[in-house]
Amino acid sequence: MEEKERQQREVEAKLAYILANVYIKIPWKKIGVKSAYTFFIERVRAASRASNVKEFIESLGAKVGVPLAQIETKYIDLVEENRGYALNVLRKETNYIVLLALENVDKLREVRKLDKQEKGKV
Repeated sequence: MEEKERQQREVEAKLAYILANVYIKIPWKKIGVKSAYTFFIERVRAASRASNVKEFIESLGAKVGVPLAQIETKYIDLVEENRGYALNVLRKETNYIVLLALENVDKLREVRKLDKQEKGKV
């Protein structure tokens, strides 16, 4: 049971990271919504009807205006290996996984900010 839980947490973390990468790349100024959270969660919920993880990411990218080439894909294989669990989380635990992703958004922005500062010093 412990191994299964560990693997589920890892899948959730990878999903959240993928979603955070998509969220960061959304052209928010073009979209102009009152609630970014509501906009994003509705698109995640709609895209979660996909039959596999790659299709989900393609669908989500299309729904939020992020070209597929810009979507971080290095974790997709692990998530795809656990497709049933991953899609179940996206469909039934949407609020949870999106909130987890939004926590990652702040961390990713900070990392990118530090990377830009480092590049500026070179």
